[in-house]
Amino acid sequence: MMERSLSLVLYALVLTVSNVLGYAHIPHFVLRRGAVRTSSRSAVAAPLMQEMSASTVSAPLTPKKRVRTFSSESSQLRWDRTTGLISLHRNGAPALQAWLYVPPESDMDFDQMVRPSDVEDNSFDLELPVGSTIRFSLSSAGYWYGGPSTSRALWPINQNRLLRQSLKSNDMLANREAIGSRLDPSWITSTGASVRVTSDGPLDLAMNVPCPSTRDKFKERVSKDDSSMDDSCGCDDDDDRIEGGISAHGALSLSSPYDSCHCSDTSIRLSTNSNVRSAHRRILKSLAQQGPRTMPDLGMMRAPIWSTWARFKMGVNQSQVEQYAEEIVEHGYPRSHMEIDDGWSPAYGDFVFDSSKFPDPRAMVDSLHEKGFRVTVWLIPFADPHSEAYKEGVEKGVWMLGHDGEPEIVKWWQGEGAILNVSDDAACDWFEERLRKMMEETGVDGFKFDAGEAQFVPGSASCSANEFAAKWARLAERLGPAGEVRSAYRTQQIGLWLREFDKDSTWSLHNGLRSLITSSLNAGVSGYAFVLPDMVGGNAYADPTIDDELGEEEGEEGTRSKKEDDGIGSGNDWGGSDGGDSFWYGTLPDEELFIRWLYANALLPAVQFSIPPWSYGDETNKICKKAIDLREQRLPQLQVVQATDQDER
Repeated sequence: MMERSLSLVLYALVLTVSNVLGYAHIPHFVLRRGAVRTSSRSAVAAPLMQEMSASTVSAPLTPKKRVRTFSSESSQLRWDRTTGLISLHRNGAPALQAWLYVPPESDMDFDQMVRPSDVEDNSFDLELPVGSTIRFSLSSAGYWYGGPSTSRALWPINQNRLLRQSLKSNDMLANREAIGSRLDPSWITSTGASVRVTSDGPLDLAMNVPCPSTRDKFKERVSKDDSSMDDSCGCDDDDDRIEGGISAHGALSLSSPYDSCHCSDTSIRLSTNSNVRSAHRRILKSLAQQGPRTMPDLGMMRAPIWSTWARFKMGVNQSQVEQYAEEIVEHGYPRSHMEIDDGWSPAYGDFVFDSSKFPDPRAMVDSLHEKGFRVTVWLIPFADPHSEAYKEGVEKGVWMLGHDGEPEIVKWWQGEGAILNVSDDAACDWFEERLRKMMEETGVDGFKFDAGEAQFVPGSASCSANEFAAKWARLAERLGPAGEVRSAYRTQQIGLWLREFDKDSTWSLHNGLRSLITSSLNAGVSGYAFVLPDMVGGNAYADPTIDDELGEEEGEEGTRSKKEDDGIGSGNDWGGSDGGDSFWYGTLPDEELFIRWLYANALLPAVQFSIPPWSYGDETNKICKKAIDLREQRLPQLQVVQATDQDER
């Protein structure tokens, strides 16, 4: 059974790292307790959906004016002005269908809204007026891949669900129904179509939103790979609609909202390609506009990273780190980085080791270097109001300000604090100078840049909230290639590892083991090849309280710690009202889960341990060593694939 798991992961590895997606449709696989199996779904047809009445204009047009056709090379875009139906074709074959709703008050004509692209062949640029919605039929384009990260890491994404929300990044521990840390609004399909949002303004997104009258039955309807997700909602006409009369069930809906920040249109590029691989290559080619790609530290590919987080949480201290390193060496495991996570500083924002826990950090770092580790430490863009960093930052004006002109105190998962103004060059210089001073004094090699999501940006800067992730990542890159980030927005060219969001220690497709490969694949579709799949076995949180209604098999044993859920779209906060240890400190993950997790992770671009394999005893440790040995055997092949990927870019 382990060998079958490894063969699947190797297949996934090739897709993730080399971005080879040249298949009519890609096998859908499931990792679940006690078994690893593959299944293949039949090709999805592209029937015309019947619910056109929502966007029908009241005055019928003459046949001559009713249908407008635009051409680009071998592709055609046809718009039926009576029904609002847009059809995208390549060489006469349908590739994608969508419905366009434009509010009556809009004075923009369709000839102004659509034009063949001036910069890409077989492409059309669509300007979506404020208040408009375009609704892409999922079934019309076969299998869909890509889009922003979500806690349900489905592959393909056709049966995923997103309630209508702004395209802004979030900490998914605070809300499991929200868009995650990686945005990048681009999608490809098995028909060869691609959809890319090319503007940076406000955008609302919804996918497979259930009908209001049947929302209570949603979990039952979408279980067991329910194919009705791609069909009409089945509600009464009055129920089967959201804003603008457009239902989001069975569809990906993109809306240009009325927004106080911007009054600009949303730009979308629709393209056709010969197959899904060509569609993906088109997206990768467009990334070259960001500039040349720099390389991250490939040592993190060659040997595992060892983190203190899941094992020690905030209680980490110098003696624990040194003992941890001794155990790693004694058990003969390869090593690249020792990553010292949360709990090393006396106050958040102060870049000095807590002397009560780390009495001699320089000696500790020197010892780790002698054992073959590079050393990185965890940091965030926040500063505790009682920290020395906060006081200095107020004097220098480096914090983001509220509407009252004072530093805005924002809530994050470990409390409250001011947040760095990454849009200010002087603030970034100040931040970097303090980190370089720490590197010089202690010998640390780099940093784990955590957070960075738009969720944490104050309301006074909400109009540019998504830019925070990109500027935070560029600041991280200034500290060298040994770092990592978890938030991303159009930052594929930056030479850092992109860490997947904190995984739960469950078997689930909803942020657990079954999401391990699929989340990496979806990141690869968006152009992120250097994906760090978080920690083997998950983070050992006490109660992930996740909602795993999608994709579970009937009769499968519980895969999560279950609490009462107050309805679709509800989230959970960070560990309850007290934010205490009840959330952070869980038990050791299930032994079989840990083993299967490592074997699934072994051939992905990087491996990160925190819970050591020898925690489960000698037999499990031997099994895990075999997985690492296999990775080392395959490593030359992995590096060749990565080099090929770089040449093709």
